[in-house]
Amino acid sequence: MSEITRVANLKEYVLEVLTNKKAQDVSLIDLRGKNALADYIIIASGTSIKHVSSMADFISLEIKHKFNMSVAIEGMNTSSWVVLDATDIIIHIFYPETRAHYRLEQIYE
Repeated sequence: MSEITRVANLKEYVLEVLTNKKAQDVSLIDLRGKNALADYIIIASGTSIKHVSSMADFISLEIKHKFNMSVAIEGMNTSSWVVLDATDIIIHIFYPETRAHYRLEQIYE
């Protein structure tokens, strides 16, 4: 499997999991060709702190098992903003008020 196919499959899988886990306001930011650290950033919101942490934990384990990749995770201690670094894809899962405060999408407009 080529690197491009692997990244595309991972991106589609993460988006599918977020949808199935009832994430809200899912955004995909394409950074390919912009000299960025990742190809994509995915931003989503959970309905509660528990929802944020459970989605992050599930996605992390699934990426490890299905794609044989390690995932760095930050923010699980408070779970108002959890970041998963899957090398080519960075996933931000926010509690809605935290997402509104930081407005990451505006940085990439």
